[in-house]
Amino acid sequence: MRFARSLVCAATVAGIAAAGAVPTVAADGDYVALGDSYSAGTGAGDYGSSGSCLRSTHAYPELWEKAYPTASFTFAVCAGATTDDVLRTQLGALTA
Repeated sequence: MRFARSLVCAATVAGIAAAGAVPTVAADGDYVALGDSYSAGTGAGDYGSSGSCLRSTHAYPELWEKAYPTASFTFAVCAGATTDDVLRTQLGALTA
């Protein structure tokens, strides 16, 4: 889980640093959210039809996508995911 959080944090920090103080995303950009319960918004409620992954519509990736729409959005996170889960099932959502 620590790796997954670090990966998401590193990507977020890099994106914010590159964009300046106010994060912006080009309309043609892609957003892939990876991680565990923290990224899934466990505890935030409103899990909709996310199945066993319990992805909340109030989770950070969902809120980011609503504020900064991108060309494509993949919410690959899953509550309870381990580093192995991220490596095995979530990294496939990334492209070059």
